[in-house]
Amino acid sequence: MQMDEIGQRSLLAETLVLFGHKEVFDVFPNPFYGNHLHFYLKNFTEKNKFHASFYGLNGMHIVSADFKVNPQHTYTLQFPHKLRQGIYLLNVSDGVKRIEKKVIVK
Repeated sequence: MQMDEIGQRSLLAETLVLFGHKEVFDVFPNPFYGNHLHFYLKNFTEKNKFHASFYGLNGMHIVSADFKVNPQHTYTLQFPHKLRQGIYLLNVSDGVKRIEKKVIVK
């Protein structure tokens, strides 16, 4: 928190910028059709594992899975059934950081 010369308070946000550590998160194919989704995730976490969750835009949870980080940085999320056409969200978290990608199902 910071105060200006007339005593007004304001919140300051800090942003950490790491050069050379660009996060890469891609879903393929997107749009997709079927009961599994592939995604590529690199430089997201310093940990050796992460959690992925798949949701409908209405907030309905569809499936979740835990993954160990692998050298290929490629992962597959399996669905218990064929998904309806629409827009969904793939959420990835390591417990500290979170990243989200919009996914289209045809």
